[in-house]
Amino acid sequence: MYGLEIFPVEGGKPYRLTRDTQILCYLTSYQIGPEDWPHYRQPKKTRSKVIHEAMGYEAFAIPRVASVYMAVNDYAYFQGITHIRMEGPVLRYEYVYDNVQVQDPQMAKRANMVVDIYGIPLPDSTKPTYGVEWYGAFQGFRSAITRNTQMTYCVFRQKIHLEGGRYWSLPTTLPHLDKCVMFYHATNPQAEVSYLAHKKQLYSSAQTDIYVCVFVSGMVLTPKRRWGLSLYSEDGTLVFNTDYLPFTRGKSMELLLREGSVETPYSLPLVCATSQFVNASYQDDPIDWAKRNTGIRFRGKQIFVSERIRDAHRQHHVEQRIPFYVLNGSLYF
Repeated sequence: MYGLEIFPVEGGKPYRLTRDTQILCYLTSYQIGPEDWPHYRQPKKTRSKVIHEAMGYEAFAIPRVASVYMAVNDYAYFQGITHIRMEGPVLRYEYVYDNVQVQDPQMAKRANMVVDIYGIPLPDSTKPTYGVEWYGAFQGFRSAITRNTQMTYCVFRQKIHLEGGRYWSLPTTLPHLDKCVMFYHATNPQAEVSYLAHKKQLYSSAQTDIYVCVFVSGMVLTPKRRWGLSLYSEDGTLVFNTDYLPFTRGKSMELLLREGSVETPYSLPLVCATSQFVNASYQDDPIDWAKRNTGIRFRGKQIFVSERIRDAHRQHHVEQRIPFYVLNGSLYF
């Protein structure tokens, strides 16, 4: 196997950049706030946005927060985006909307949905590009690190233990905590694990070990070793160094709640935590209650998710295709 082997300073599993590896560079983040939401009578309104930073790249949209459950006055509003995709430099997505007349202390008072845009530089025959470029075994497979790219790096990878009904918080010492993108995988197939994005917490319904991998863009690189490979931008900024694990291309997937599960191509799938729901039940009075249950379960290559919201007073369900971005966990653990 030909390529570049990286031995990160944190001492974890070495990482191999081979002809089958594509590194993604960070381009920008797009936020969707309450002022952007469509009217409730238009629950599936398609929107698009030109991402100028994506021009000149093969671009990928990775949702960081794809659904929110937010308290407004006497109601709890659910907002979600689905069918998230890049078509050239254009980001496209659809809204899903609903509300229930129940609140609880875990809700965010105001929340934005966030989509991060990543890309691979496209060849430019009009000017020279300095950096590292390699082509894969398959036609059209290409990856590049240039002196103008902004990389995303792993700042935390660890297997943690979480008891049932308990929470685990991201370490506050991590750089750029507000921009962290978390991926996880639970080893207990009975444990449903969900994420509170506004509190940076994982919740599990049962005892389990969880593989956690956290990535950050825009961090200042401070190599600790004198050997390795480094790339610098035109202004002298270090943009790549083999002391750090880079963010690689995974696979975008969607799961319709009533279908129950989806199979990934990876034996250890790491799922991006994109929901602000809690896997728990709350009751307001004997006849008016709601259950939010977006805990994700793992069994082999499969991912399972049950219902999103159930309002027992009105007996209805919110239908949505939940977007996932899945990484190959065997590359990191």
